[in-house]
Amino acid sequence: GTEYGTEELFGTPGLTLEYALEIARLTETSGADAVHVSVYGWGTEKTRNIPTSAGALLRIAEAIKKAVSVPVIAVGRLLPEVGEAALREGKADFAAIGRGLLADPYLPQRLLAGDVEDIAPCITCYQCMGEPRMNICSVNARSGEEGKYLYPMSKAPRSKKVIVIGGGPGGMESARVAALRGHKVTLYEKEKELGGKLLVADKPSSKENVGLLNPYLKRQLEKAMVKVELGHEAAVDGVLAQHAEAVIVAIGAKPTRPDIRGLEKAHVVDALELLAGKAEAGNKVVIIGGEMVGCEVADVLSELGGKEITIVRRGTELMTETRVPRLRYILLHNLESRGVKFELGVTYKGANENGLVIIDREGNEKLLEADTIVLAAGAQPDTRLLDELKGKIPEVFSVGDAIEPRQILHAIHEGFKVAYSL
Repeated sequence: GTEYGTEELFGTPGLTLEYALEIARLTETSGADAVHVSVYGWGTEKTRNIPTSAGALLRIAEAIKKAVSVPVIAVGRLLPEVGEAALREGKADFAAIGRGLLADPYLPQRLLAGDVEDIAPCITCYQCMGEPRMNICSVNARSGEEGKYLYPMSKAPRSKKVIVIGGGPGGMESARVAALRGHKVTLYEKEKELGGKLLVADKPSSKENVGLLNPYLKRQLEKAMVKVELGHEAAVDGVLAQHAEAVIVAIGAKPTRPDIRGLEKAHVVDALELLAGKAEAGNKVVIIGGEMVGCEVADVLSELGGKEITIVRRGTELMTETRVPRLRYILLHNLESRGVKFELGVTYKGANENGLVIIDREGNEKLLEADTIVLAAGAQPDTRLLDELKGKIPEVFSVGDAIEPRQILHAIHEGFKVAYSL
């Protein structure tokens, strides 16, 4: 295939399409039975080596198919309709699927049966490329552990009455799996819509495919006949009155408000409220917090253009908690290229109507002018409901951010495993 961004980032030219065409001709002459077309690289193009947009690499496969007579195999987020169109239009002879089979190993069978809406979506989260274990999948907790969690899913020895509290990814996965295991499940969500943080997780353009997960999980709850109560904040007395045999708490976490003197005088908004469109940012923005949420807020705002954005944090590095090095690299590269500024290793002296006053890492006092201060300083698990239910219900579990604020992968995997154990 080709390499993206090699010269731009490292000063040396990579493999171009012209070179790839010549190599493809040579391999055919040497007796190759087919040519598999892929790419690699760390450049700034959206395609990169693991593309996020469907069919992003088809133009390369199409070019190589015109240069050889042996079959050409295309790859690169070939969603069913995209792969079918590529074959019909003669852009390739075969459509290869990689990450899609980690998300749903039954993808081919579902296609044959016409059950396209039941295919668990790859959300291009890069977790399968992370450390310390490859092939792990955010949306499929059984990936890599198929010997422990068998296909198809077996029924539980006895059907139980199960209540799930919280309709984010962990709660929905818990309810889905518990129902498939044969339990009678009711899910309570205090908001009027299911999704939790999935409703804001797809706001950065690089994460648009995360938006595929919420509709999929909602469809699966319907198919599994989970009773869903929206706009209903579960209280301890109400839960106890239902005499449930198991309760799964998936109510998430509460945002942390940093202890900074004078913060109440500034225009302060919460990062998740901003991503959800419930708050707005001005033209001079200071973001307090440099992990994934803070950097993704900067990503969204910097794409809009016309804003002066500064990320500040007490630590000396950004995005230290991600298990996917390439994700960290790409996001930070994007922020730097758009002019986002970083103030790391700082001490917060105070805030006022003009912005945030810090002591920088060299010991200098500095006012960071801001008409908006975004709080992305982390969160704390909401354990209140779990603590009140313990000892009053035969089985009580907590999953996802209600244990510790983390990523979709942890919520889905914990939800699956807890429900599977019932």
